[in-house]
Amino acid sequence: MGLNQQNSPYTWYREIALGNTDVKWETVKKFNFGIDYSFLDGLFAGTVEIFRDKRRDVLVFGDQRAVPAYFGTTTPTINKGKVNTQGYELELRINKSFANQLRLWGNFSMTHAKNKVLEKDDLEMRPTYQWAAGYTIGQYTSHIDAGHVLTYDQLYGSPKHDANDANCLPGDYYIVDFNGDGVVDSRDAAPYGYSNIPQNTFNATLGFDWKGFSAFV
Repeated sequence: MGLNQQNSPYTWYREIALGNTDVKWETVKKFNFGIDYSFLDGLFAGTVEIFRDKRRDVLVFGDQRAVPAYFGTTTPTINKGKVNTQGYELELRINKSFANQLRLWGNFSMTHAKNKVLEKDDLEMRPTYQWAAGYTIGQYTSHIDAGHVLTYDQLYGSPKHDANDANCLPGDYYIVDFNGDGVVDSRDAAPYGYSNIPQNTFNATLGFDWKGFSAFV
């Protein structure tokens, strides 16, 4: 007979979430080297900078941890991740004044930043190409297609699918058996494309000033 909280004469308490008293802020070592430049009496100016960040003790939240579902609750956040980021920043400023009090100016910048996960709480039994470690943050994984199945001969020679295999027909996608085990399943999802974090960002601002009036876009 199972315990019934409603029929019990006692007050029940249930632990909703597990905590971690040892969790702390992430730590990062930063290296930056930059050069400021200006020439033609300030007509052109800007900066060139390179940077490198080594981030440690990155927070790995409970729903991202390698803990099986039968644990019974969401596991606590821990400081386990390691991420390296490196890149460069370019900035150009243009400033031109004329005798009639008109000034034209523009600011242009570009940032290139690429990160790589060195360590995360990845599942040991998962294929390494599906780990977060070794790839960028938020790396997409996807089944890879090799065109379409055009004939029944190609269909019979294509890998078996773990679901709805009997419904496959000519015209369907030919899904690559990435791990070569003869079956197309969840283990065949491989790193594909980029993550949702852009490696390159661009910015441009143009404006003018004239006799107290100014505008920019």
